[in-house]
Amino acid sequence: MRRLLAVLMLFIMIASLALAQELRYDIYEFKLKYGSVLVLNEKIFSEPANLSTAIPIPKDARGVLVTVNLEPVELEIREEGLYKMLVINKTQIERMRLSYITELQPPDEFLITLQSIYPTNTLQASLTLAPEAVLDIPFVKAGGSMYPKPNTVDTDARSTIYIWERRKLKQGDELSLYVKFRQKTNLFLGAVLITLFMVILGFYLYYLRGQRSRGKHVK
Repeated sequence: MRRLLAVLMLFIMIASLALAQELRYDIYEFKLKYGSVLVLNEKIFSEPANLSTAIPIPKDARGVLVTVNLEPVELEIREEGLYKMLVINKTQIERMRLSYITELQPPDEFLITLQSIYPTNTLQASLTLAPEAVLDIPFVKAGGSMYPKPNTVDTDARSTIYIWERRKLKQGDELSLYVKFRQKTNLFLGAVLITLFMVILGFYLYYLRGQRSRGKHVK
């Protein structure tokens, strides 16, 4: 059964942020390659916040790191059903960052729903495809394999980066992202295989012609 990342509801706060009533920035980065995704999320608060919460992440998440005000935090991790719960109790938080790697199931699809915990001035989500990956169908075509259409498309000279931005979100507002991608065809390998095929075919035809020629001489 397909496991949707939408179920994760990244950074849904089960407890409350006592002092912060607004997020200045909510920044997500998703770095996709075939079979897995690196997830990064940074929340920057309008005012320093006291945070007592449990953050759900996938049970298979690895390389989990949380920083508060740029300092790594020791985590209490509990397992509950399909998730790991990261328990955090901190005061005077100006910014918090979470990162981890999780598997994609199926390995060539990505689906997630980002939900505003509090009123948010700017939500930005960027998705980077690995150099060896491309969209299954370009989003410029009808029925493309990316939804919704990104606000901006950029590149770092190796990978394509798709960027979505939303402003003035109310608590509970959502942004859902869907991407279907595939690995690039290895053109060099394809050319080698074609060349090899042509060489073998040439030798085979040459062999057949030789056989026919010898047959005529025998007659």
